[in-house]
Amino acid sequence: MDAQPKRGYGLARVTSCFVKSVLKERETMTNIRYCSHIMSDGHRCNTPFRTRTTMSSKRFCDEHETVIGKQNRRRKEASMIDKSKFLDKIMPVWDEHETKVKELQDKNEQLKERIMILEDIVREDGLGIKKKVQQIIREETSTNKFKDIVEAIIVKRLKKTLYNRGEEE
Repeated sequence: MDAQPKRGYGLARVTSCFVKSVLKERETMTNIRYCSHIMSDGHRCNTPFRTRTTMSSKRFCDEHETVIGKQNRRRKEASMIDKSKFLDKIMPVWDEHETKVKELQDKNEQLKERIMILEDIVREDGLGIKKKVQQIIREETSTNKFKDIVEAIIVKRLKKTLYNRGEEE
């Protein structure tokens, strides 16, 4: 009679305690890692994901994992052959592009130097470009030729408005 468990320690309670302990062990045995996928802004994704052991080679979360299934040796060799063929196609054109890029970089540096020189000239003069433009406009508008042109335009506009008013009535 002593072999029977006491009241409250039934089979259901024992199995539920066992399941809870197994789940607790499983939680402690998993390793939390952070996704190392580089986003478009230059930062890492850093979403946490779990691995079963610390020896796992998984580096990306489920969203950024690119490999579907396992890659065998032949598949890797095939992708390497494709890459080498692609590079063989690009290499003859690469030298031309590299020389063009160097030429453009040299021109860019020359333009930057010219801009620096022009900025120094404007600073040394004491008057800004805006003040110089305003001074030229004042000089040009004070001439008689400009005044005659403006007066002619005003007279034409007045005649148009006077004649148009007369026709409308």
